[in-house]
Amino acid sequence: MPEPKALAKALAFDVFGTVVDWRGSVMREAKAFCADIGADIDPAAFADEWRGLYNPAMEECRSGRRPYTRLDVLQRETLEALLCKHGVAPASVAEEKLAHMAFAWRRLDPWPDSVEGLARLRKRFPCVTLSNGNLALTLELSRFGGLTWDAIMGAELTQTYKTLPHAYLGTAEILGLEPGDIDIVINSHLHFDHAGGNTRLADGKPVPTFPKARYVVQTGEWEDATRPHERNRASYLEENYVPLAERKQLEVVQGAVEVTPGVRVVPVGGHTAYLQMVVVESQGQTLAIPTDLIPTSSHLPLPFIMAYDLFPVGTLEAKRRLLAQVVEEKWWLLFYHDPRMAVGRVGRDQEKYVLSEVLA
Repeated sequence: MPEPKALAKALAFDVFGTVVDWRGSVMREAKAFCADIGADIDPAAFADEWRGLYNPAMEECRSGRRPYTRLDVLQRETLEALLCKHGVAPASVAEEKLAHMAFAWRRLDPWPDSVEGLARLRKRFPCVTLSNGNLALTLELSRFGGLTWDAIMGAELTQTYKTLPHAYLGTAEILGLEPGDIDIVINSHLHFDHAGGNTRLADGKPVPTFPKARYVVQTGEWEDATRPHERNRASYLEENYVPLAERKQLEVVQGAVEVTPGVRVVPVGGHTAYLQMVVVESQGQTLAIPTDLIPTSSHLPLPFIMAYDLFPVGTLEAKRRLLAQVVEEKWWLLFYHDPRMAVGRVGRDQEKYVLSEVLA
């Protein structure tokens, strides 16, 4: 019999939206703040607009246009920009009120099962944060919500915001973990925005980021990536996948395959001819990760299809089949490219598919 797999050496958690209810909590804080300063701004719109400024602010640091700057500082700047957009001069608001609202991200309520779930996981695994939040922010947030970690880590320690590779690899290095500890990487397809983390530069040459992992992709996707045409050539960069084949770490599969117990890949097509989604099953629940088939929650309506898709009619039919199954079997969906929410359930409103529950 094969030897059992070793347990995970550590669990590193995204925090905002994953462990805590970011949107609901910010809406609560915004409602009180706007009432206090006499601003007529809808709390839901306030939360969504503030979140919309979150990633561009970090991108200034990720791109190198600005040195790493703590999230607390970025949040104060984006809060003031949001107020200006709505005709509220920050200078007209008392400093203590501005500071209190800028620190709203330190007062985010945990999801109902987060505290208990984290406590249970910590009995078996070291649990740490892998958050864009700076240390003071995450410390206060955790004390506010009763969340107990083995260590608070993230962007301030690595001086890097997600989704740059060093944000993840640097955290792993601090924990004494190596890229060689990763044993499976699933590529939904091989476009640069999904496969760019497959490799890294070593002495000026691309090598697998995870030297012991098997990288799983559909056979047809590999063939298309290595023989691109004028329509898709710009999306395929050989340095993201050819080194995997050269090191014999590329695992090409055909059709639906169980990659590891509870995790399977299912080809869906549409965006590319051989796009595959990931389906995870655990404790009676199912999470589907359709990636670019349904990249955001805004793409739930059947005819809402990206202009990037090579086979839009294929996308339409694949969405029709998947969403019918998702609703019937009450699956969760992860929206890979959605800047506002990560995971939700889908229901039907007459002939339309709509979000029925938001998890993160």
